[in-house]
Amino acid sequence: MKIRPKKNEKAITLIALVVTIVVLLILAAVSISMLAGENGVITQAQNSKLETRGGEVEERINIWKNENKLNKYSYVEVKTERDFIKDLKDQKLVFDNEIDEENKIIKIGTREIYYGLEESDPTALKFLVNSGNDGIVVLPIYNYFGDHQTIDWGDGIVIDEIASNETKLASKTIYLAERNPNGISHTYIEKNKEYIVTITGICRFIDTGYLDVTKEKIIEILQWGETGLETISLKECTNLRKIASPNENSFKNVTSFYETFYSCTGLTSIPTDLFANCPNVTNFMYTFADCINLTGNAPELWTRGNNSAENYYRGEPDGMCCFWGCDQLSNYDMIPHYWKYEDEDE
Repeated sequence: MKIRPKKNEKAITLIALVVTIVVLLILAAVSISMLAGENGVITQAQNSKLETRGGEVEERINIWKNENKLNKYSYVEVKTERDFIKDLKDQKLVFDNEIDEENKIIKIGTREIYYGLEESDPTALKFLVNSGNDGIVVLPIYNYFGDHQTIDWGDGIVIDEIASNETKLASKTIYLAERNPNGISHTYIEKNKEYIVTITGICRFIDTGYLDVTKEKIIEILQWGETGLETISLKECTNLRKIASPNENSFKNVTSFYETFYSCTGLTSIPTDLFANCPNVTNFMYTFADCINLTGNAPELWTRGNNSAENYYRGEPDGMCCFWGCDQLSNYDMIPHYWKYEDEDE
């Protein structure tokens, strides 16, 4: 005689199975949330790791800043900012997406660590140079009679320069380089290394066309400062890779940007506010001529002054060949003919 299972027993077994599966799914979801959720074990471990790394970076930055302060009173060599940040990246303590170079902030987890040197003078003119194979760097600067400046070569050596009347010139312009056959030069002990050169005081002219300066060793203009610049020519500084945005008063005395960045083939971009505060400029001729690697949009300098379509953009300021050869610029086709080529009939 066969005994048939009761129908309700089957139903109870099926319900128990479904309940078990639901409970297991809930437990799995809770476990996953506890492990990988916003406040989960894995997330907390990752955050803890970030905070630990951030703490180590902050400690190293503080030590480096203190060493820089002590360096003013000794000849102990301290890493430059660039070298210091490079070391942090090489050691995988800091990554590129965590560095805000413009504001000098490193963001790791909840930490925002300022790595700039607090005593940096915003009025100083700053070059980044490379000492090269021979260690000799010659700066392209000269001054008027009586002007005074201090040059910090970035290796613990600081000198004062006063333009004297040792050479009599009708214009009373004294070229510091005439007092030294090597110009305003410095010899670094360590070769092929980058240094920040800081110039405070008066520096009216930057001109790489004067005497035999080391054009190829100028790598960046880190800060234009407020030194009274009147003329700027970094012509043929082929290794110049970056130029900073100026202060409000950096270019207030500049009247000409003639050939300022001529053939600076290492430049790939132009700060959008580079010419925002230079109301006295009458000349943009050949400013970026032969800067063949420039990208992005060219500043619309051809709309300044009395330039317009009516005068074929040949008014003042004069911009003949300002962007000659810069055909990688996004708005190259918008640039007026005269601002790209020699003066010729349309």
